[in-house]
Amino acid sequence: MQRTLTVLLDLLCPTEEENLLRKTPPIVLGLLASVVFTGGAVAQAPEPSHTLQMGVTPSKAGTAKNPKALTKLKLSITNDKAAKTTASKIEISLPKTIRFNTKGFTTCSAAKLDAEGPAGCSSKSRLGVGTASAVLGPTSPTPAPLEFKNTFFVGSATTLNIFLEQTGGDVRKLLIGKISNAGGKYGQKLSIAIPGDLQQPVPGTYSALSDIATSLSGTAGSGSKKHGILESRGCVGGKYAFQSKLTYAPNPDRPAARTSTATDTVSCKK
Repeated sequence: MQRTLTVLLDLLCPTEEENLLRKTPPIVLGLLASVVFTGGAVAQAPEPSHTLQMGVTPSKAGTAKNPKALTKLKLSITNDKAAKTTASKIEISLPKTIRFNTKGFTTCSAAKLDAEGPAGCSSKSRLGVGTASAVLGPTSPTPAPLEFKNTFFVGSATTLNIFLEQTGGDVRKLLIGKISNAGGKYGQKLSIAIPGDLQQPVPGTYSALSDIATSLSGTAGSGSKKHGILESRGCVGGKYAFQSKLTYAPNPDRPAARTSTATDTVSCKK
């Protein structure tokens, strides 16, 4: 499309190309204009979108003075397959009343996890296991399905390390989840960048995210100092509000929109 537009503009430039314009049959110029201004017959992928489903246990909230450990936080993201999009980043924003608390947790460094895999990490650093699925060659007539297992570990005070293992394949990859402030009406967020070799496993062949599902839990300390990796510090309006944001990369064409967002709420009580 861009090349066709360039050709047409070159033809219309009032310079030395005027001679070429005069020599070009009107039917050809008409066809070029039709392709440029109507988009031709090439089917356009829909604007990308995704859905978010969250779960929080227990529903009873803590307070700022007495935070309550979450025994489980469940996350499920489903990407619209029709858009055939390649994700480059995943962001999960938490309500201001739920926070990560990595203090006192055993950690598993990125270097150790990358070198030894999950077996090299202490079970005390493990936060949960989930799944992810994608397709290889989303724009091909027969995309190949890909299935993965993902295991979450405490990496540091501000990171979660995620180890991705292909089911029935040999892909093993470390991803870093960075904990930071989301801003606006949300509190913290977890940002996970998707490495380029997962976006494009083979030169010229891209992957497209289908869905992700995982659950996180874990405690550290003992007695009165025992706390959860995720803690509730209140319940506003009877609900926890979450947001997810996916950022997309060209594969090779640019998506109709660079990002998509989704929200979900979970009931809570004081």
